Amino acid sequence: MPTLRAPAQEETGIKWIENAPLDGLNSMGLRATARLLASVASEKDLLRFLEWAKETGEKFVVLGGGTNVILGDPMLDFAILRLDGDFAKYVLEGNKITAGAAVPLARLAQEAVKAALTGLEEASYIPGTLGGALAGNAGTPQWQISDNVKWVEALDRKGQRRRFAAPEITFEYRRSTLAGWVITRACLALKTDRPENIAQRLEAAKVRRIGQPRGARSAGCIFKNPPGDTAGRLIDAAGLKGLRRGDAVVSRHHANFIVNEGNATGPEVIELIAEVRRRVLEQFNVSLETEVQILRSTT
Repeated sequence: MPTLRAPAQEETGIKWIENAPLDGLNSMGLRATARLLASVASEKDLLRFLEWAKETGEKFVVLGGGTNVILGDPMLDFAILRLDGDFAKYVLEGNKITAGAAVPLARLAQEAVKAALTGLEEASYIPGTLGGALAGNAGTPQWQISDNVKWVEALDRKGQRRRFAAPEITFEYRRSTLAGWVITRACLALKTDRPENIAQRLEAAKVRRIGQPRGARSAGCIFKNPPGDTAGRLIDAAGLKGLRRGDAVVSRHHANFIVNEGNATGPEVIELIAEVRRRVLEQFNVSLETEVQILRSTT
């Protein structure tokens, strides 16, 4: 198996780490190693990285907050790209927030609330970054990020820049046509409202999250909800709460979560996902589709 190596010369603004540990970069705490980890702090340096990837033919995956990701192999034989610096900045102007892809979604929600702007209350309790939220159209039954998008800027794998107006993007349930692009920043449109109304919506969003496992290491909801039902209800009805493979366990608090109760591995999580799907299909004739992104060397 070939080993990815960083360029011999140092690139200003690009941090290269070979054989980088990723257990601190994913919310489930799965232990994995990337053969190469690159962090960029500006669009200029991002373009340098994309040029390197194009010239070498190396495959790479953008890793944001690591909150909706399963690291499926102990060794990931491709480059991991992380955005930082300029991509972690945001500006609030009037009723719009323009933010880099690396800004945590919850932070943007907090800034909106302080400015008496409504539209992101549900995002207050959604982990992850703006870029990942846009790529996967993150949301809840009451809201999704596409509700607020005005435009999104992104680069393709050849370094070509494009600004997408909201109508040019196809947003669907937990997916969008932005997947595959390197999202750099976006503008979200909000509305003014009375602080007491915003506070009520915040509290309602908080109450809806009570049933989810708090303090546990997880990747969020594992499966998408099938039409007319919820994945959590089906998994619970199948009697699968507490089902485990190693230290990977179907949460006893919310059946659509798998938690790491010790030193769970990516293969254990994947095996548990497959077993849950098999049993739900067997009992209810419903094929569950995963919501998380599973990263494997064959990805």
